[in-house]
Amino acid sequence: MNDLEPDQREGIKNFPWVCFFAFLFVQSIAVIFWTVSLPGDPKNSLLFGLSPARMALVLGILIPGLIFAAAAFISAAEKSPIRDIFEERWREGNNFLWIEGLAIVVSLAAWGYLVYLRSGVDGADNPLYVRFLPSLMWVIALGFQFLVWLWYQCYGWNSAFLARFNPTFIATAMVAAVFLVLALIMAFTGWGIKPDIFFWGNPGVPLLAWQVWLALGCGLMLLTVMVTFPVIRSYQKRLDWIIGGGLFLLALVLWLMQPIPRSFFFPSARAPSFEIYPYSDAGFYDYAAQSVLVGEGFLNGKIVTRPLYILFLAVLHGMEGQNYTNLITLQTIILAIFPTALYWLGRSMRSREAGLAAGLLAIFRELNTIAATPLTEVSHSKMLMTDSMTGLGICLFCLAVFRWLRKTEIRPVRAVLVGGFLGMLTLLRSQVLLFLPVVLVFLFLQRRINRKDIVKEAAFFTLGLVLAVSPWVIRNGLRTGDFALDQPSQAAIMAQRYASSVEEAQNTKIAASTGNVSSHIWQYTMAHPLDVAGFVSAHFMNNELATLEVLPLRASLTDYHDNFQVSTLFWLDGINGIYSWQWVLLIINLLLISIGIGSAWAKWQWAGLLPLMFQIAYALSSALGRISGWRFIQPVDWVGYFYFALGFAEICVWVFAASGLSLRPREKNTRELPPLRNISPAWISASAGVILLTGMLLPAAEWIVPQRYTPEVQMKAAEIAEDSFLLEQAIGSTQQFMEQPLAVRMVGRALYPRWYKAGAGEPGSGWAAYKPQQEAHLGFMMVGPFGEQQMVLTIPQSPDQFTHASDVIVYGCRKTGYIDVRLVVGYSQPEPFVYVSGNPSSRCDPLP
Repeated sequence: MNDLEPDQREGIKNFPWVCFFAFLFVQSIAVIFWTVSLPGDPKNSLLFGLSPARMALVLGILIPGLIFAAAAFISAAEKSPIRDIFEERWREGNNFLWIEGLAIVVSLAAWGYLVYLRSGVDGADNPLYVRFLPSLMWVIALGFQFLVWLWYQCYGWNSAFLARFNPTFIATAMVAAVFLVLALIMAFTGWGIKPDIFFWGNPGVPLLAWQVWLALGCGLMLLTVMVTFPVIRSYQKRLDWIIGGGLFLLALVLWLMQPIPRSFFFPSARAPSFEIYPYSDAGFYDYAAQSVLVGEGFLNGKIVTRPLYILFLAVLHGMEGQNYTNLITLQTIILAIFPTALYWLGRSMRSREAGLAAGLLAIFRELNTIAATPLTEVSHSKMLMTDSMTGLGICLFCLAVFRWLRKTEIRPVRAVLVGGFLGMLTLLRSQVLLFLPVVLVFLFLQRRINRKDIVKEAAFFTLGLVLAVSPWVIRNGLRTGDFALDQPSQAAIMAQRYASSVEEAQNTKIAASTGNVSSHIWQYTMAHPLDVAGFVSAHFMNNELATLEVLPLRASLTDYHDNFQVSTLFWLDGINGIYSWQWVLLIINLLLISIGIGSAWAKWQWAGLLPLMFQIAYALSSALGRISGWRFIQPVDWVGYFYFALGFAEICVWVFAASGLSLRPREKNTRELPPLRNISPAWISASAGVILLTGMLLPAAEWIVPQRYTPEVQMKAAEIAEDSFLLEQAIGSTQQFMEQPLAVRMVGRALYPRWYKAGAGEPGSGWAAYKPQQEAHLGFMMVGPFGEQQMVLTIPQSPDQFTHASDVIVYGCRKTGYIDVRLVVGYSQPEPFVYVSGNPSSRCDPLP
């Protein structure tokens, strides 16, 4: 008898419909009271202090409310026509999709109008915004309530279908517990929040709330389409290429549409050419590339940092010339691969909707970073910096390692190639060398083959790494006597930070060699182990927080400023700057990241944690250099929103599964290709040869490019200068001038000419040519046989003609950090130019 009771009591079956419509009616009453309580204009009051417009608005709310009340009354009947109509007409076919789509459109339209009303100069004080806020917020809520309610009525909810996700639930709970423990420790101790004395960077530019909603909404829409139209599953491979190609084109178009903003690394254009030129770190990479182009190799045989990026710029210059706008366009074409790479990583680890959401978030993040350029120091595709390129390389490397580790058989060729990939990535950013132990440990943890085969595959991987970096290391040893991977002077600066105070660091002098740097770090660590552990862990946690803070920690449904565009530095306070309900956003972000990590573990075990471990390794590497935050964690801060996208996709799968919807087949960790045939040693040798040849591109660039400024060319340039009638005015007798110890005559390529008025210059202390001077001056760089040189030509007015990348001969005197130019001659121009110092003298004063 009990089994028949539900069917015999139709009123009880309709009870949810009664509650739903009654709840909507109560909402209408609350919205009416909210609208009536708003301050009005007594001059226009008609009834009960309400103006005609206010009364019309109240009536517009009351009518739908009464309709909901009537619907609740009708639904209480034994035979509910509302539910019957829905089940008979709307539930089947495309009617349901049209209703759901209409609910979304109505909500978005109301939201868009509300944002428009507040985006004016009056902001929240706009009378129309104040008046329509209650009703429009209700319309937004109505749309989404109908969306959820009709979905539930159409598909229902059966929690029993979620039992197969128990491994994900357990893994998520464990990750969330770790986050909770870390949060409590940080809250009570200030660990990772209290700044260190050295290079405590701010958080990077975050995503905005609407961008996250849009990206996740697109992912959800993709999943809905895939489930609703199963025929699409027959074209899954084509769909992947369409989505990946679409993300690439979208990124390329949106990023190229952004102008190149002025920044610290690309200062404002100045006379005489009024063109943009790189500066600081970006300038270093570029003039090192210029050195390669003139046949002097990497800065005349020095060990340089990021040599692979320098070679990349040299290739771009060889293709495009000296137009930096076109150069950045070519770079952007390469960097636009990043959202596509994230899509393929998300597609491989979770699903298409996760990959699509992650790719869109990457596009939006780049747009935000470019928009924030006038506000703070940033690094993005519009600059000649390695951070974005390193992020792309790490994402591709993560994808390559993941696809390698999920196989069950030994893959020697792939191991060599992936190891070579890491080696080349190390030549782009040496910090990624810490990925080596991560990959080796995961190889042992993930594989289900015998240990002997694992050791063999690990050896092949290490071989690829060694083959890729050894040509550069050997070149450095032969050129300088120091078999170093990266620039020793940079390592020496990092080692100086191993000090108890800023003053101690400034007074510490460390010779620029690998041995001296390692010795100082080791000695200080042994003498002050707690201090080292303290600042390394603090910087590490600052990096982790910076990764988390890429996701929005504040949101407003209506405020345009700082919610729909970047206009202030609202994110710099990070977690310290959030308050009240914004903590809910932080908890939601952490929860979704936890679900993403948990689902990746449940599906792929150790391989699913690869992005997380790469992020941890990279964060630790910069923390060991006592530096963190901002662009120093940017190459891996995508990992946070990547797992966030995975977590959202997992929740969508839970909802669809509990609703009884059939999801498309997904990869399992047991889904493998047919057993691999024996690999010929010839293939292994060929892959090793490819990696070795790729690594040899760096030293080969110094052999292939011919020397531009040969002794014969220098002699010819000197003859042209001797013919100038201004030579004697500038330096007198050439022979007598050159007999002075500090006198120089140099031939090379002049770069980045910038003219400044007296007292004007660029910020920073690294480039003496562009520092403020007491007199107006032209600053420029020069590369060639004499190495990179800073040049200062005192001249009261900007030269009429001084082209970037000109071949020049310079006569001048050595000063501290620069050359005081007395005469400069552009000898190979269509019309040679000659400029004399405003303070001509044949004498070089001693150094101060």
